[in-house]
Amino acid sequence: MLKLAIFDLDGTLGDTLPLCIEAFRQAAKQIGGLTYSDEEILNQFGVDEVGVLANLLPEADTQTVQYAASEFERIYQELHPAMAPKPFPGAIELLDSLKQSGVRLALVTGKAIGTADITLKAFGLESYFEYFGYGSPQGVIKDLCIERILQDTGIDANHAIYLGDAVADVIACKKVPIRIVGAAWAETGDALALRQACADYVLNDFSEVLPLLKSL
Repeated sequence: MLKLAIFDLDGTLGDTLPLCIEAFRQAAKQIGGLTYSDEEILNQFGVDEVGVLANLLPEADTQTVQYAASEFERIYQELHPAMAPKPFPGAIELLDSLKQSGVRLALVTGKAIGTADITLKAFGLESYFEYFGYGSPQGVIKDLCIERILQDTGIDANHAIYLGDAVADVIACKKVPIRIVGAAWAETGDALALRQACADYVLNDFSEVLPLLKSL
């Protein structure tokens, strides 16, 4: 029986990856005069915003990187209404249904708390989650965040599931271990890569999520 659903944010609850990429691009250009492609920026994902910007601005000192992160957050918030005004269709209904069924909800994202809060508020999702895990500038820590939430809730991993869109999410879940739904419903989703990484389930449409979770 499913007792805990842990969600990623970017590309899972909303189509925010293009927003993230554009905000990183503008911040790197503004602070370092450097221009990056989408792929070059995406290759830095896994760490939080400070970690990404430290990689995009390799000549910058700590103070400059922190300033770049504050500019990134400003740009991110400024662009949010136009680039990512709403969560994926059905996201709020999914969370409502899970809560009504007694499933506890958590959020584990590679984002820092500041930009995660911006998106949750923009999407009207800030009241749904009991537990949170955020990113680190030093490396990917999703597995550690998931383990902490399992410990805090006292829920066995066999009664929990994670939903995320990246191969790195699958790798993190295998470390715990916990089952993972590979989210391939965003334009940036890669169903083949998620399958090759051995996600437990790979879904191409958000409408498929609730029936699957109910079956668990």
